[in-house]
Formats: sequence, C-alpha cells, structure tokens
Amino acid sequence: MRVQIESVNAKGQTAHWGYVTDFDGRNLPVAGNAGQAHASVRVVDASVNEIVNSKDEVVTTRPTNVLSPDHNAITVIYLRDDGTGKTTGVTFAAYERMR
Repeated sequence: MRVQIESVNAKGQTAHWGYVTDFDGRNLPVAGNAGQAHASVRVVDASVNEIVNSKDEVVTTRPTNVLSPDHNAITVIYLRDDGTGKTTGVTFAAYERMR
C-alpha cells in the first residue's frame, strides 16, 4: 500500500510526504519528510495497526491506528519518543469518513 500524507499547519504551510508498506513490520524508506527517514507498519489485528517512525535509526514516534467497528472512523494514538524508548508525549486524533 502506498501511504500519502498531505497536511496544512496552523500557519498555512503545506507538507507532502509518504511511504510504501506491506504491513509486515519491515522498516522502509519515507520520502519527503525531513523529520522521518523510515516507517515500519505491522498489523495487530483486523482493526489495529502499529507504526514505528524513525530517523537515523532512532525511533521518533509510534502511532497506533484503530478502525471503528462500523469502518467509518479511525482513531490514532501518537506516542512521541525521546530516542531512548521513553515516551515524551501523547496526542490523540480522530478521523471520520467523508461521504
């Protein structure tokens, strides 16, 4: 699967980056994101996948995506890492399917 991210921050600045994954836990290159060089995605179960993002072989973030039972929303738990395995912050996001 090709993952493409397009975002706009509070200042109106845009970012476009992405990666390819087979959901097999392999660490694969990320293109277009200066803060992230690799992403590893693994399936936990039919509704959950975990991602490990890294730069220079140091883990930077560990998002977990959870698909709702009706398949109309995804909740993401973003864990920020200090590079030694310690979580330094947690952010939650919810995305709803647009119809």
